[in-house]
Amino acid sequence: MPSATPPEELTPAQGGLLLTESVDKRHKVAWLLTAAADGHLTIQGDEKHPVLRRRDSGERMDREVKDVLSKMFSGRSSLALGSRDHWFRQGWDDLSGKLENWRTASGLWDMAAKKRVLGRGALDVVALLLGFALVITGGILNGRRIAAGTPVLLAGAVVAGLGIAVAARSWELDRRTPRGTALWLQVEAFRRYLADPSSCPGELPVGERADRYAAWAVALGVESAWEQAVDAATSRPTAGRRFSLDLTDVLLVAVVLSAASPPSSSGGSSGSSGGGSSSGDVGGGAGGGGGGSW
Repeated sequence: MPSATPPEELTPAQGGLLLTESVDKRHKVAWLLTAAADGHLTIQGDEKHPVLRRRDSGERMDREVKDVLSKMFSGRSSLALGSRDHWFRQGWDDLSGKLENWRTASGLWDMAAKKRVLGRGALDVVALLLGFALVITGGILNGRRIAAGTPVLLAGAVVAGLGIAVAARSWELDRRTPRGTALWLQVEAFRRYLADPSSCPGELPVGERADRYAAWAVALGVESAWEQAVDAATSRPTAGRRFSLDLTDVLLVAVVLSAASPPSSSGGSSGSSGGGSSSGDVGGGAGGGGGGSW
């Protein structure tokens, strides 16, 4: 059943990871949008030249956010997206590692079961090899009409079958804990709301709450549906809106291009945006359409 409220204990990036089971570029873009909503950076410029600008929000910054942004900016106050940038790539890769570390330590997946099965991995390989060896030996003995051939062949088939069965159940390594399943259900319910806000009657979020909902929409892969719903419910752009949600696709492409280059000894390009000709920040989804200001 759709729910208009996201899980309080998860960030958009974490919610997207819980839903898809692996780190995706959308989760990392949602992480950037969340950092913008928290006041740690702004996303300025236009659809052709988006620019990240670091800000001092005056509030205590989470250690993870500080580490990632420090690597991305490397002492710069701003950087242009869409061109190869060595330092941005380092921060982008570091963000993947931090999300993976959260996945391991979150308690939302049964990592103990995974370790137990992985610990038996070598034994399973030995069992498979032994089973196939017994099958081959039994077949040879049967060919020579030796009485022991049939029992050996059957034993080998059983051992090999057990090894194959264990390998076939490897998908269970990533099963969720009861708490993980409960949160997954909350994330999925919220995803359904973002995909169809009419399923939960009420006013669409505004302000900072709208910023966070936009980040969730990107993380869960439903930003287009959310944007269309915002457009349909808004007769005209909301005054003071922070960005146009349809441009998050541009942001997604830009950050991927910036992070896709191989490491460069030159330290990448330094994107200076100066005063910037921005007319807003990317951080939320209260407005939509139009390819207007960010």
